[in-house]
Amino acid sequence: MFGIVISATLLSLPQAAATSGASPAKWVLHADQARCVLERQDASVRFAVDTTPGSDTFALVVAGPGLRHSDRLMRVTIAGTDAAAEVRGLAQIRLARDGTVIARIAGLPPKLLDGLHGAGPLTLRIDGSDPVVLSLPGVARAVTALRGCVADQLIEWGADPAQFAPGGQPPVALRDRDDWLANRDLLAIMGLSPAPVLDATFRVAVSATGVAAECQPQSDDIPATVVAAVCSRIAGKTLVTPAHDHQGRPVRGVVTFRIQLSRQAS
Repeated sequence: MFGIVISATLLSLPQAAATSGASPAKWVLHADQARCVLERQDASVRFAVDTTPGSDTFALVVAGPGLRHSDRLMRVTIAGTDAAAEVRGLAQIRLARDGTVIARIAGLPPKLLDGLHGAGPLTLRIDGSDPVVLSLPGVARAVTALRGCVADQLIEWGADPAQFAPGGQPPVALRDRDDWLANRDLLAIMGLSPAPVLDATFRVAVSATGVAAECQPQSDDIPATVVAAVCSRIAGKTLVTPAHDHQGRPVRGVVTFRIQLSRQAS
């Protein structure tokens, strides 16, 4: 993984926050073939957004004052200056070893970035906690860098660059990725796994008609029988509305999806 500093100074993350007298917090972008992670941390608040390129979902992590630990998922509303970009989700709130309360909200839609790009304060309203208002200087530039990270990775995997230019559009899933494989298919796939837990991300190249053309796992440790079973069930399916360029012409895209399965002991 490599890091790109969205300012002049690299911030050490996720270790302890800056001490008194240290330079102001900086945005840091971490990128590899599986994830793009944008982070910022100052003396009191840690903020991070991460995504798997091609997944169309984002996770938000916030740690700081105003959060209260909970053993259950809590409803959360995330609002910026653009009311149309407000998003809702479920927060998992845990207590770190140092006593810091950390909230993680996964499965958020792409419009989360639209709300952040508004460059105003971000407000988190979590059931059981006081509203958390975050001032995020430089967030618009940081979000642009995060989007660039996602685009660069998808292009490397074979997506047409035209979809990421102004006026273009990446592919949009026609249905939830959890429904791309039927339950009977998932049972058959799990039966091929020698391990009791299967957690694998696959990337799929989709044609200009939205049909799955190529499929492969993100990591090399997935058994070949599992890969064959997954990809054979995906191949030829119309999964997405095709990507298009600024003139509306359909182009080749790349999407990713994750399979998480476990086998219970009998």
